[in-house]
Parts: sequence; structure tokens; C-alpha cells
Amino acid sequence: MATVSKHDTIYLEAIRRRIPRLPDEERQLYLDGPSRHFYDTEDLKSLTPKGFPSMAVGQTYAPNTATFRTFENLDWKLLHFYETKITFLENRLYDLDVAEDRMMGGSQRGRLPFNKETFMDCNFTGSDPPSIPEALGTNGYVSQDEFTDTRERIFTNIEFLRKKHRELICWIEKCKRFPRVGKEAYQQLFTMAREYHGLDNEALVHLRAIDEMAYVGIDPIELWIRNVQLAANPLIEKIIPWLPTKKVLPEHDSSQEYDGIGTHGFKVLRKALVVLFGLSSVLVPAGLLYLGELSKALAFGVVAGFGALFALGTILVEQRIGHMVVIIVAYLAVLATFLSNMPQN
Repeated sequence: MATVSKHDTIYLEAIRRRIPRLPDEERQLYLDGPSRHFYDTEDLKSLTPKGFPSMAVGQTYAPNTATFRTFENLDWKLLHFYETKITFLENRLYDLDVAEDRMMGGSQRGRLPFNKETFMDCNFTGSDPPSIPEALGTNGYVSQDEFTDTRERIFTNIEFLRKKHRELICWIEKCKRFPRVGKEAYQQLFTMAREYHGLDNEALVHLRAIDEMAYVGIDPIELWIRNVQLAANPLIEKIIPWLPTKKVLPEHDSSQEYDGIGTHGFKVLRKALVVLFGLSSVLVPAGLLYLGELSKALAFGVVAGFGALFALGTILVEQRIGHMVVIIVAYLAVLATFLSNMPQN
């Protein structure tokens, strides 16, 4: 048998699983082929162990099953945790300013809030913020260096917490935009994780918070194409039994039916449909307006009808409202140009 060396383990395992299926005279030709220098998700499915590894590969192979937990409850707890700490530091900083003003008798007014000469010594660059002294001075007197040092420590802690606070707010805001998984579909995914991937109750604990389960939005056109393909598979198998149909998820002996979950793909077909839709949206109404010898009322009806169809198609493809409005208005402007230049009857 031909051997392959000096490659990563995953690639080696994929080749070893492919080669036995080929006749001896074809194995080396197979290895030498330019398209055989890679492995794909289909290969990973066949060689990945059951459990979390196989579930991760399945989520890569079937993106419509790629759910994740948002941990929103923890995010809000953590946000309040940050805010209480920042508020505490805010009050400590206020107390420091008042104490310094009282002790210095206003002599520090009009000066920088730090000492330039000692700034480098107080500038903490580590990943963790420095600790803050519990109290200022135990003998009734606080030096200017102590004020400066304490202020630097407070501001460093505030900067550290405020950065985390801002990042968390941005994540919470973004998290609200992720589409949520329907309970019926997620019940199927949960059962698949248990029955096919073999995850036990302890391993499934993080998947039980169903109100926090979301997924990355799938292009609606690709999802529609995939759903049509899934619905057509049983009919194709009956009409043309010898024609292989692609299975979305692995075979299993459970009572759950996973076909409704589906995946998205068919990128080439999607692009072809989008191009065909765009061309027909312009050429068909333009042909009717120029060659149909329509009256003004019928011509306006053509513009209105195709404008409505184009708007519906745009809503399915484009999720951003601003872009959607601009695209529809631009299309109607093109049709209006055809309408104004159509031959006079």
C-alpha cells in the first residue's frame, strides 16, 4: 500500500480511510491527484470520536444545527458586578479628592492630578490592576506621594474594570440580535446530542437553558433552497430510487426525526438564482414595456407588480432596512425610466 509521510495526523487518517476503498493500481494515482491533497468535513465525520468532538464536526457540517448558549443571565450578573466595583472606586476617588483638598488647604488646585517625576514609578503595566490601600494614612498625615500613589491605583483599577464593562455591554447588545432556536427544533438537536453523539446527562448540563440558546443567522435564500431540497428528497427517492440523495444528519435508530433541522449550502445554486432573479426583474418588465404595446394603465401595472415582487425578494435576501429601502427605490427608479421612455401608442 502506498504510504504518506510528513503530514499532520488528521490528513494521514483521512488518506488511510480513503485508500482501502480503491483498487491497488489506483491508490498511487489517487495520492498524486491535485484534488487529493486536502481533507474535508465529510472526512472528519468518519474519523472523529463520538462525544463533543463529533458534535463539533456535525455543527460544522450542518450549520443549521450550530447552536450556542448566550449566558445572558450571567452577563447581567457580571455587568452588575462590574458596576458595583466601579461605583465603589468612584466614591473612593471622590473621598481622596476631598481629603487631599482638605489636607493641602487648596494648594494643589491648578496643578496636574499626578506628579510627573514619580509618574513612571506609579505607572502599572501588568495585566492585573494593582491593589488599593484600605485607608489613607494611619498617623493623621498623608503625604503628597501617598495621594499620588493611591490615585494612580484607583484610576488603574477603574480603567481595567471600565474596559471589561464596555466590552460586556457591546456583547449584550450584539447578543440580542442573534436569532433564537425554536423549542421544537432544539428538542430534536438536544436528543441528537444524547442519542447519536453519546453525551450523558452531565455533559448536557450546559445545553439545558433553552431560553439562552441562539444560532448565527443563516442566509434566508440558502435556507429556503435547503428546505426545498429536504422536502423533495422523499419524492425523488420514490420516483428515481437509484438516484442517491444526500443525508443531512447521520442515520440513527431513535424515535426523533431530524430532517426538519436541515443545513444550508448550495452556494453556487444560490448565486445562480440571485443572478437569474436580478436579470429577470429588469429584462422581463423592460421587454413588456417596450415590446408589449401596453396602455399607460397597463404599463403602470407592470411597474407596480414587478416592483412588489422585487421588494418581496429583496426582503428575503437583505436584512438591513436602510439597504433594503435604497435597493427597492433604485429598482423602481430604473423601471420608471423605462416607463418614461416607452414608445407612445
